[in-house]
Amino acid sequence: MAEDLSNLPPRGTGLRTGTARVERGRGEPLTDEERAVRHSGRKEKVFDGLEYTRKRLKRALLSIQDHASDGSALEHDCGCIQEKHLLAVMDTASEGVPIAEDVKEKQFYQWLAPWADATLDHVWEVTLMNDKEKEETMYRDLADDTRELRLEIEHGSFDIPNPARKRAYLPHGLTVFEKEDPEIRSLLSRCIRKLEVKCCGGPTSDYSKCSCNPVAVCRASVER
Repeated sequence: MAEDLSNLPPRGTGLRTGTARVERGRGEPLTDEERAVRHSGRKEKVFDGLEYTRKRLKRALLSIQDHASDGSALEHDCGCIQEKHLLAVMDTASEGVPIAEDVKEKQFYQWLAPWADATLDHVWEVTLMNDKEKEETMYRDLADDTRELRLEIEHGSFDIPNPARKRAYLPHGLTVFEKEDPEIRSLLSRCIRKLEVKCCGGPTSDYSKCSCNPVAVCRASVER
């Protein structure tokens, strides 16, 4: 079947297919028929707005995670998190709401945009305190949160997480002993936070896929 030559672009001068093949001793240029075959085999890229949204969110969340955990924000006063990356998350999540077809993904973006907005206010609030200890805690929690959010998008699960800075990292249903002793609650909280990262890969309230049960391990260690 003859190829349609009417839609061919102008002949180029490149080495691979154009006139320079002859000029530089690389062989004969392609005939119009050969160019038509090559041209008809090219597929135009179709822009996928939803996939673009996911990629942009993962990129912005990873940037926040990196800046929050590598010391650039805490030790070198890099303002990229609040001046750039959280704004990107907020804007991109808002754009994802009307184009997401899956209800769960749509709800995830509906939650993510205001989360980024509230987190932006929180980051500014803490950084203006000039309290390095509070900043360190804030950035650690933010790194945990953005890692979990990024993985939700990457795995396509779109489960809305329990943000680290709003969690108490305590068991559901404290014992009388735990309720009466703030020091015990503090020990439990620090222990559970660390073990969720070690055993579960990050903050989570679902221990079904963890290599250990952080609450059980921490309660046992504190009771000793």
